Amino acid sequence: MKDVEIEKLLSGTGNLFITGPAGTGKSYILNKYINEQSNVLVCAPTGIAALHIGGETMHKQFHIPIPAFEAPSFAKGRKDTITKGQLQVIACADTIIIDEISMCRNDVFRFAVKVIRKAEKLKGSKIRIIVSGDFSQLPPVVKASEASLMKKFGLDASGYAFTTQEWKSLNFEVVELTDVKRQENADFISILNDIRLGKDIHLDYFERFVNEDPDYEDNIVICGTNARADKINREYLDSLPGQAVVFQAYKEGRANYTSGFNNDLIVAKAGAKVIFISNDTIEGKYKNGTFGVIKSFNEGSVMVDIDGNDVEIRRQEYPVYSYSVSGSSLQKKEVGMIRQFPFKIGKAITIHKSQGQTFDRAIISPEIFAAGQLYVVLSRVRSPEGLTLLKPIEPKQLIIDPVVEKFYRNGYIWDAPVKKTAVVKKAPVKKTAAKKSTGKTKTTRRAAQKPVKRRTSK
Repeated sequence: MKDVEIEKLLSGTGNLFITGPAGTGKSYILNKYINEQSNVLVCAPTGIAALHIGGETMHKQFHIPIPAFEAPSFAKGRKDTITKGQLQVIACADTIIIDEISMCRNDVFRFAVKVIRKAEKLKGSKIRIIVSGDFSQLPPVVKASEASLMKKFGLDASGYAFTTQEWKSLNFEVVELTDVKRQENADFISILNDIRLGKDIHLDYFERFVNEDPDYEDNIVICGTNARADKINREYLDSLPGQAVVFQAYKEGRANYTSGFNNDLIVAKAGAKVIFISNDTIEGKYKNGTFGVIKSFNEGSVMVDIDGNDVEIRRQEYPVYSYSVSGSSLQKKEVGMIRQFPFKIGKAITIHKSQGQTFDRAIISPEIFAAGQLYVVLSRVRSPEGLTLLKPIEPKQLIIDPVVEKFYRNGYIWDAPVKKTAVVKKAPVKKTAAKKSTGKTKTTRRAAQKPVKRRTSK
């Protein structure tokens, strides 16, 4: 499909789901549309994804709590109420774009759509919604401990946005891009697409790129786990001259018993590359995913070079909450606080942090534990010549989520079973009368779905 045809499609009024393999130009199309249109609100489920598209996180834009199991509140005076003033910002938009939709959890998506619906009432007209992404890539993060809560609140435990009733109600027209622009090597493109579909027929192709002792200079390392990235970053720090400085997180309340905080201890040196793990909500000088270089250490702060500008960084506050369910309501209470600098050493990053980025050269440690990760990390490089693997790829690392596979196989339709609740009317009280069923059987009809339009951008 030619660019002019894509622009004509985007200039319409219907909701769109733009999808396709990595490197087919999804973000390019969105950016071009955003630059040429007005009243477009742009967001993404993660900070680094929002950074790439020039928008805000969905949590900030729609005032979404974590987790977002309950419906948004618009009642005056109630805690966490979304106010009319906040809704007016959304109501000003004619189009809302959500990029990297694969990482958007279903509770977050459902909450956002309900906020948009409320904003539409304030606006007096519909707001167009365009979502973009590839569900064969990084999935939403769903902890095992959250599965029962998700089911309690009517959410599919897979976490995918397309499993919600809100997704179905938007009646997306699907535009599938197929022409890969990131890579030019036809064989490499074909092999990556097979990896995307979970096929292991080309694993021997990648053996030539294995190097257990590569040159780490001028290469970024992409890892499947935080543990592996942390190890590489420690070795990187050891290679830098100068004295290391250690920053221990300050913890209060029940935060003292919190484990798994990935920024609990920061070891840094002047000249070290860092990556920010949260947004600057006060001055907006950095976002989750921004890279910088440490210049110096001051009392209570660190000076970091961000895009040629010296920025003074201070500790951020990270509240710790406890959750419980009372009836059908989720109770949230702040029980502690963590204070720490919002960055990590950035010589190595995780696959999640690499989403949406393109590198000329990358060293990849293929420790895969979730669906789509292997495909994402392999498709970050422009050509096979820029690819280095620290170990061979194993068949077990080719993971495709069966929920996504079913969604794609059914033509981008999620046909989850609907739980039916029988409604029984009480008959008038009589001495010999018994309660009877109405005798009617409710039939659930599948909503009409627009046909999939596969677009080949050239």
